Amino acid sequence: MKVSAQVVLINQEGLVLGVSRKDNHDDFGLAGGKMEESDDSPMMTAYRETLEETGLKISNLRLVLAIHKDGYMSYTYLADYEGEINHNEPHVVKWLPMER
Repeated sequence: MKVSAQVVLINQEGLVLGVSRKDNHDDFGLAGGKMEESDDSPMMTAYRETLEETGLKISNLRLVLAIHKDGYMSYTYLADYEGEINHNEPHVVKWLPMER
């Protein structure tokens, strides 16, 4: 079964960290992605993908949603973070209002 993991990060101002699609910088989602063979668990995928996409280190992951959709078992975590946004990927990372 295919597995993915996403992470909800909320800053002190109540904004959520958004990561744009690589081909559309106006379409934002959460940090995360597909589980790789080297990942031991969906939680490991969440750690790896968040670091790759944002440069932030996450901790204290709490599962908030697990859903099977479109052939994927997808896990969404709420997490604490530390560090500064810093990445080398072709997308935009920024803090957004929850509604966005």
